[in-house]
Amino acid sequence: WNSYFLINQINFKNWYFNTMLTYTSNKDFSFFSISNYFKKQIFKSIDFNFGLNLTKISNFLIIPYFGVTYNL
Repeated sequence: WNSYFLINQINFKNWYFNTMLTYTSNKDFSFFSISNYFKKQIFKSIDFNFGLNLTKISNFLIIPYFGVTYNL
């Protein structure tokens, strides 16, 4: 497998915005992926986050996600 990736994180007004670009391949298979992720700390131990993952294998696959994280 050969993997290439680029990850960037920006903090804007207490929102974290992450972007990840990924390309993975071998002699039989390859795919490309773009992920965008937003995160906001609501309280001291609770984070709210949502994002979108776009993957190109044979056709495009779009996966949205939403999460709430509690940290002890």
